[in-house]
Amino acid sequence: MAEQSYSYLRTVAATASSDLNTGAVQRTLPLANSFTVHRVACAVTVAPDAASTITVKRETVPGVTTVTVGTFIVPSTAVAGDVIVAFLEGIGDNDLAAGECLSFTGDGVPTTGTAYFSMVGFEYVDAGQPNCRGNTTALLFSNTSKVRSGVGSYKQVVFTES
Repeated sequence: MAEQSYSYLRTVAATASSDLNTGAVQRTLPLANSFTVHRVACAVTVAPDAASTITVKRETVPGVTTVTVGTFIVPSTAVAGDVIVAFLEGIGDNDLAAGECLSFTGDGVPTTGTAYFSMVGFEYVDAGQPNCRGNTTALLFSNTSKVRSGVGSYKQVVFTES
C-alpha cells in the first residue's frame, strides 16, 4: 500500500456557520499543502424554508481571486442534523495548491436556514514544492512557482527559536 504514504483523507471545515438567507461567503482556511477535493459537505443546523443553491469556488488568493468549481443544492426538505454531501470526483478544478482555499456561497433564497460547510479530500506535498529541509540560510530556497494555480510561489525563511 505505498500509495497510502503519499496522502491521507482529511476534513477541512469552513471557519464559521453560514446563514443561507444572506448569501454570505464562508471559506476554509488556506492550506499549507496541496489538496485534492473528493467531496464537499453541508451540515444543516437550522432547516431552510426553501432550497438553496451553494456555489463552490477555489480561491487562488483567498478572498481576492476565485475560480468557480460548481454548485450543489441544499434541499428545502433538509432538517437540522442533516448532512448534505456532493462528490467532486471527475470535476476538472478540484485541486488546490498550498495557500489556496475553498469558499461556499448560498444564493440567499431561503428566509431561514443555517449550515456549516466542509471539504474532504487528500492532502499531499505538491511535486513542485521544493523538497529541501533545514533551518539554515545555506539550505533556503528563495522562490519556486506554485505548479497548480501559477498564483504565488513557495518561499522558505529561517525560523528563530525563542
